Amino acid sequence: MTMKKILKEWKEFQQLNEASYGELDKLGINIFLRNFADSHNIDKQRAMYDWSIANMPSDIEEGSLEWSKLKNGYAHTWAEIVGRREAVRNIQKQVDLWEEDLKNALEAKDEKAERELAFFNSNAEEFLEKKVKNVESRKDVSYKGQGAGLGGLMDDWFLGRNAFTVFKAKMLRAVDRLAKNHPEAIEKHGKIEFSPQDQAPLPDLPTEPVSQRAKDLEAFFAKYGGK
Repeated sequence: MTMKKILKEWKEFQQLNEASYGELDKLGINIFLRNFADSHNIDKQRAMYDWSIANMPSDIEEGSLEWSKLKNGYAHTWAEIVGRREAVRNIQKQVDLWEEDLKNALEAKDEKAERELAFFNSNAEEFLEKKVKNVESRKDVSYKGQGAGLGGLMDDWFLGRNAFTVFKAKMLRAVDRLAKNHPEAIEKHGKIEFSPQDQAPLPDLPTEPVSQRAKDLEAFFAKYGGK
């Protein structure tokens, strides 16, 4: 690939990234975006690394290829290498990190955090179905063509695809807990409207072959997502 083509793709990536974030920023869910769309969130990377090391199977040798993949803490890798049930625990950890971040901000009386909770209390299921499950091609050049939620910005793409049922169930429970413990935020902001139907339809993703392994994973998460 020539330098000219690399620079052209990088410019396209920046423009798409800014446009997507611009639309999502209007929703006022910055803590959610930081946890699930920011691939440079050092705090989350460190937390998922620590979780991965603590939960690393004893039969996986430190420094091995599998160890190196698992330590990054992505749900898809845990599903493929360790097993689907461990991937569910991985997803729970990711949701816990968002819940903890939002809880801390709410306890600090952060008004933006209060609005974020009110938004999810009003729209969690619809938002997740329309903006997380409905994937676009990822914006980062090295993964171009891979589908991910949040307009292609979701860092762990697996949450919006094969494991969406699990992710959705755990997010809804987290929202319920936060709303129960912080009713003042709900009362302050009331019901917040969300109209995804007013947004332009997402472009179709390039057709990708679906392996039997991927189909099996999706079936498993659909079956055990609410458990």
